[in-house]
Amino acid sequence: MMTALVTGGGGRLGRVISTALKALPNLKTQSAKHAECDLTDLSCLREYVRQCDPDVIVNCAAYTDVDGCEEDPSLAFACNAAGAGNLARVASELGARLVHISTDYVFDGAKSTPYVESDAACPLNAYGRSKLLGEQYVRELLSRHLILRTSWLYGAFERGFIQTILEMAKQQEHLSVVADTFGTPTYAGDLARQVVALLDAELNGTFHCSSQGACTRFEWALLALQLNGFERAGGDEKGIWLLGPGPRRRRIFLAAVGSMSIESRSAPRPLYSVLDNYGLRAQGLDVMPEWAVSFRACFRELTKRMTTAA
Repeated sequence: MMTALVTGGGGRLGRVISTALKALPNLKTQSAKHAECDLTDLSCLREYVRQCDPDVIVNCAAYTDVDGCEEDPSLAFACNAAGAGNLARVASELGARLVHISTDYVFDGAKSTPYVESDAACPLNAYGRSKLLGEQYVRELLSRHLILRTSWLYGAFERGFIQTILEMAKQQEHLSVVADTFGTPTYAGDLARQVVALLDAELNGTFHCSSQGACTRFEWALLALQLNGFERAGGDEKGIWLLGPGPRRRRIFLAAVGSMSIESRSAPRPLYSVLDNYGLRAQGLDVMPEWAVSFRACFRELTKRMTTAA
């Protein structure tokens, strides 16, 4: 029986991947939270991983607050770069395989067509730079590695972009959403299924792993509101008027704004970070769905949890 260790098991992606792996027969899975397995402490990390003695490690541990990384780059590089390097070093010592989750933010967004794995990385912010350095450490320190870059990750398990939009729509008549950044919403459950599909494939290297297709944040928010019962009631280049569900039919305006107008952001974002899963597709192993199809399926669970939480 193989043994798997999920680091960052207390985070949003770590919980989903741990659940997916624990459902597999002939695989013993252990999930490690940050307090149990701090990647920035090499000696403690080495001792913990040796006790687990895993055949494969799935690293979901990361500092993903993009603006927080910009404000505290030392913390970003400690977690996302040095921490990834420490884990790769320990995995090499034990002969374990490492599946490391990375990000579309290693690219600068200068392209207008989806990024493939061979495209040069050039991150715009501290988060992207720290994740890119983490990738480099993994490649240098461990031959048996699989780096999976994903994008615009969401799930039905905690507050995120879509949950925020739906909550704001209950309280405000005017919502401003960025309409000039393109990416691909990727459901954490789909990424977990892709990781499962790759466990038996002895692939090494860097692969893109996002859902298919692309949209803007504005288009994503509009779809979420429509799935929540809002109907279009006119609009122009500045945005769209929507009529809410129920007898009151409250009107809200979804305004399309530029990313430069969001003053609360510390970190610049790439305007285009769509990924092409070329490497996985070439291997016949790409199981990622079209983003809108998956989002519609996930939305029911997302709103159910929001209703329960309320």
